Amino acid sequence: MKLFKMKKTTVLIVSFLLLFSCKQPNTEWFQFRGTNALGIASKSATPPTNFGPDKNLIWKTEIPRGLSSPILVDENLVATGADTENKKYMVWCVNSKNGKISWQTEIEVNQFEKVHSASSPAAATPVSDGEYIYCYFSTFGLVCLNLEGNKIWEKTIEFKPVLQGSGTSPVIHENKLILNHDNLVQPKLMVFDKTNGELIWDYAFKIRPMIPSTSWSTPVIWKNQVIIHRLNEIIGFDLETGKQIWNFDIGTSGCGTPVILNDILYVNAWMIRGEKSFLGDVIDFQQLFSKNDKNLDNSLSAEEFPNGIVFSERPEGEDLGDASNSLYWGMVKAFDYDKNNLISTGEWKEFMSLMADYGNHGLVAIQLGDTGNITLSAQKWRIKENIPETPSVVVDNRLVFMAKNGGTVTCVDASSGQVVFVEKLGVAGTYLASPLAANQNIYFTSFNGKITIIKNTPQFEIVNQIDLKERIGASPIAFDKKLIIRTENNLYAFGK
Repeated sequence: MKLFKMKKTTVLIVSFLLLFSCKQPNTEWFQFRGTNALGIASKSATPPTNFGPDKNLIWKTEIPRGLSSPILVDENLVATGADTENKKYMVWCVNSKNGKISWQTEIEVNQFEKVHSASSPAAATPVSDGEYIYCYFSTFGLVCLNLEGNKIWEKTIEFKPVLQGSGTSPVIHENKLILNHDNLVQPKLMVFDKTNGELIWDYAFKIRPMIPSTSWSTPVIWKNQVIIHRLNEIIGFDLETGKQIWNFDIGTSGCGTPVILNDILYVNAWMIRGEKSFLGDVIDFQQLFSKNDKNLDNSLSAEEFPNGIVFSERPEGEDLGDASNSLYWGMVKAFDYDKNNLISTGEWKEFMSLMADYGNHGLVAIQLGDTGNITLSAQKWRIKENIPETPSVVVDNRLVFMAKNGGTVTCVDASSGQVVFVEKLGVAGTYLASPLAANQNIYFTSFNGKITIIKNTPQFEIVNQIDLKERIGASPIAFDKKLIIRTENNLYAFGK
C-alpha cells in the first residue's frame, strides 16, 4: 500500500528502473519464421557466419526426428518430433544456453499420416503467446501446454489426408488460434479460441475436379484479416466473422508462406508446369490430342490415350526421388462429363484450361486493401522464372531474396519487381528450409546440409559456405549471438 502513497515522480522513476533492470520477454520467434512468418531476426541479433561441427559450436543436442522449426520461448527452444515406431508425437524443450532438454511431453496416437520421404509426421512448427505453447499434429489435433510441458487442453480434429503429408503450422492472433486445415477430403480454414480449444469459426474451401486440394502454407495476418496461400489462389478472410474479403487467382500448389511488408504481400506461387524446363514431354496439349486421335473421330479413348507420358518435371530436385509427373487416363477421365468413356474436343479444352493454370505461376507482389476478386487490380509485379517450390521468400532492405532447387538464388527489387541478380550458390539439390535474414546477411540452407550465407545487398557476394553433412528441412532461427539449426537428428547452437 505504501507504493500508492509515493509521489508521482518517485513512482515514475521506480517504473523506469524496473523496465530496464528486468529482462524483457523475447517475442521475436514465437512461431514459424518469427513474427508473422517474416524470417527476419531482430536488429540486435548477430549470429555467426563462420561456424561448423567443430567451429563456434556452443552445443549440440540429439533430438527426436521431425521437420518442425524450433521456436524461442522464455530462453527455451521448443520443437516437435515423432517416434514412428511407438506411434508417439513429442514436444520437447531445450535450454538455449546449454542445450540440455528441460522437459519432453509425449502424445500417443493410433496412426501417423503417410508423408513424403523428405517430410515427417511432426512437420508443424509450434506457436506460443509467451504463456502457453500450442502444437498441431495431423492425426491428433491441437494441444496446449504450459511452459513446463503440462497439458492444459487438447482438441481432437478428425484426420483428413494431405497430399505428401501436412506442412502447415498454426498461428496466434489475440485470442485466436488459427489453422490452415487444407486436405484432400474436407479442406478448411479453422479458427479456435486459444484459451480452451473451442471452434470459433471455419470456412470450407472449394474442391476442383481432378486437382487434389493442396496447401502447405502457414497463415499470415494483416490488420483484421487472416490470409491463406492455397491451390490456385490467395484468399483474405475477416478474422472475426470468417467471411471471405478478397481472392487473387494464380497458378500455385500453395506451398510457400506469404510475407507482408508495408501493406504489400509477397509470395512465391509455384506450379508443376510453371516454367519451360518443367514441361516434360508435353509442350502442346492440343498437339497431344491430335497426334493420338488415331481414328480421327475428334475424341480420345482409353486405348488411344498415351498413358505414362511425362507432363511435368522437377529437373533440379532429383535427390527426393520424384522428379517427374506422368499423365494417365484415370486422371483425364474426370473431364468425361457425358460419361461415354471418350474425351471430346470440348472436354479436352476443359482439361487444357486446367493445364494452363498449371503454367500460371510466379513470384508476385500484391497490394492489399481492396475487396472481391483483386487479380487484375492488385498485382504490382510478377516474376515468372526461377521460382522456389517449397521455401518462402525473405524481404529485407527493400530486396526480395529466394532460392530454388538447384541452388539458384534470385534477388528482386521489392518496389519495382526488377530482377537485381540471378546467381548460383554452388550447392545443388533440393531446398526445403526458408531463408533467414540476420545482421545484413541472408542464410540459405539446402536439404543436403549445406548452408550458404550471402550479403544482404544488391551485389551478389558469398560470405561463407558450411557443410553440416546432415539433412536439413527445418528453417533456421537467430537471436542474440546465436544461430539455431535443426538437422535430421540434432539441434545445433552456433555462436561465440
